[in-house]
Amino acid sequence: MSEIRSGFRFRGVIRVNPKGFGFITPEKESGLSQDVYVAPEDVKGALSGDTVFAEITRYIKERPYGNKRHSGEKAEKCEARVLKIEEKAAHIYSGVVYEKKNMLFVEANGLRYSGNIRLSGDTTAVEPNDIIVFELKKLPDTGASRGIDPDGEARVLQVIGKDGEAGADISAIVAARGIRSEFPYEVINESESLPSELSEEEIQAEIKRGRRDLRNLRIVTIDSAETKDVDDGVSVELNEKGNYVLGVHIADVTHYVKENSALDKEAQLRGTSVYLADRVIPMLPRKLSNGICSLNVGVDRFALSVMMEINGEGTVLSHEIFESVIRVQYKITYEQLYKLLDEGDPDLKAKYKPYVRDLGMMRILAGILRRNRTAGGSIDFYFPETRVKLDGEGRAIEVGEYTLTFANNIIEEFMLICNQTVAETYYWQNVPFMYRVHEPPSNDRTEEFSRILQNLGFRLKTNKSGEATPKDYQNLMFEAEGHPFSAVISLLALRSMSKAAYMGENRGHFGLAFDFYTHFTSPIRRYPDLFIHRVIKYIIAKKLDNEKEKELRELIPDLAKACSSAERNAEEAERESTDLKVTEYMSNYIGEIFKGVVSGVTSFGIFVRLPNSAEGLMRYENIPNDYFEYNPDRLQAKSQMTGKTIKIGDEMEVLVAACDVPMRKIEFAPVDNFTKKHGVRLKTSVVESRDAIPGRVRNAAKKGSKPPRNRYERRKSSKRSGKRSKK
Repeated sequence: MSEIRSGFRFRGVIRVNPKGFGFITPEKESGLSQDVYVAPEDVKGALSGDTVFAEITRYIKERPYGNKRHSGEKAEKCEARVLKIEEKAAHIYSGVVYEKKNMLFVEANGLRYSGNIRLSGDTTAVEPNDIIVFELKKLPDTGASRGIDPDGEARVLQVIGKDGEAGADISAIVAARGIRSEFPYEVINESESLPSELSEEEIQAEIKRGRRDLRNLRIVTIDSAETKDVDDGVSVELNEKGNYVLGVHIADVTHYVKENSALDKEAQLRGTSVYLADRVIPMLPRKLSNGICSLNVGVDRFALSVMMEINGEGTVLSHEIFESVIRVQYKITYEQLYKLLDEGDPDLKAKYKPYVRDLGMMRILAGILRRNRTAGGSIDFYFPETRVKLDGEGRAIEVGEYTLTFANNIIEEFMLICNQTVAETYYWQNVPFMYRVHEPPSNDRTEEFSRILQNLGFRLKTNKSGEATPKDYQNLMFEAEGHPFSAVISLLALRSMSKAAYMGENRGHFGLAFDFYTHFTSPIRRYPDLFIHRVIKYIIAKKLDNEKEKELRELIPDLAKACSSAERNAEEAERESTDLKVTEYMSNYIGEIFKGVVSGVTSFGIFVRLPNSAEGLMRYENIPNDYFEYNPDRLQAKSQMTGKTIKIGDEMEVLVAACDVPMRKIEFAPVDNFTKKHGVRLKTSVVESRDAIPGRVRNAAKKGSKPPRNRYERRKSSKRSGKRSKK
């Protein structure tokens, strides 16, 4: 990068954060090896996905060490400004239509802008208060000169429904993200032609072909109470050597989803099931996902089984991978398992009397596997997931954190060791395969993370090159365990790392500290797992000839990239739906006080996370009679009035000042100053508090302002049916 200087120009693809700033991923030919930061004022109207021509405005060499500087001209950080938008991507958003001066406009959800966006083209099917999906053609130009139209422009793609209709808000997220929610006729037709149950004739034909009959094994499924698509069952026994024999039995989805069939092509396009706040959008039609492929109790199902002999230290001594026919003998939920083994619930002890010994053995084996994994450096993050409970009308009535117990960990440990075993097996066979890869964090990210930790009183050990090992991260997590900052530190640690992805090349899994890892255990809801099953079955059937191997090797890079992209898109949709419902829930508590922890400090304000997982922003501009000096190196803000320094991890009382539900933004304010300035009388009644300050505002409301109509009074939605992701 010796040629990179201020004034250097390059091309790349920009992604813009809702807060206004962006990052440009440069083209390889530019010589820039890292993403380049763009300040909000330098984005120049570019939107995520646009190809831009930009100029470096700030070039920082590596920092000095002591009195000496490193030799060389490698830049540590670059900043740039957009000069020109060379190619605009398709910008798809959702929003609510409103009328102004006999023209139709749209208020966009999740898009940071000022001004109005006018609907162009055919708008005959559109009315005010419609929720629509649209393509943004032009952002508003609030600084337009006389004679230039300042309005933005959008083209209607789809009308979702009326604002306030059941589930319309989340349907808009789904449509804007391009998630396929309906199955084409040929896919439904193909799925309906499949049997609902296995016949004994087909089972015997498969056994004659080589499939093993494991219907005598005591196989259990352990899932959440809502789970309908059950793709994994487990069994545990002790052999004559005193070793554990762990069986992980995964639904044989590829027996029904044939290569290049309509079902297969649709599953590949979807890439994954999507678990939203109010619904599940499955990768496969329910005839398969909840029917013939689901490992339901007491019915025969085809499976791929991995049988592993594991000693008391958690080492896999031997294993087999083969096609099987199984019959799940019983099922138990995470909650029931916890009550049975930890609380000794008498009713559950009676119900599961024949299986208590097996379940106890599973708990012991999972503990052994966890200790072995921990000894290898595997990182366990404490980062609770948000749980949202909806009422019959789709409104959020409860927000909190998932409570995880050893019951969840049992299945997690079994799936981890199974995925690891499968990955290593086929790596050494040198066959075309898809791995789950998590690469080490960059030195820049590790350095920034270390700097923040020092402000919290913690330290991440690194070598002289600034590199940290999984064991270093693990030791940090142990040190933070039980500390008030533990959740914040886990979140910051995750942000310092790269994103796991699918690849055709094995590069290991940093977070798990595994040399080999893949996704094999969820073929009902993840296409990479389904693809892996297909490769394994080619190998079992001895059909992986040179021609097929070449075909697969050419297919995998693009397929892995598409699956990674589909996963990220689904995660974004899931997060948006959760954030929307959390914001909707917190709008019931405007004017009320909560205790939280500072989760982020920026140049424009302070982010605070509440115990129920809701996170909001307290802007400096909304703190009257004070000025804050932001220190970017230490990620701290210092009050010029009191001299107090605010940093990540600090406990803070905040008042819920405003909730912008479509933007999924919660605004906080300091308690004393806000109440004095605006004369807000804190109420204990949620209804009264909601009237004190309107929820549909972006900034703190002034005393006496008239509350707008609550757009979220009549929400309805279907009951969510799904399950949490397993690693």
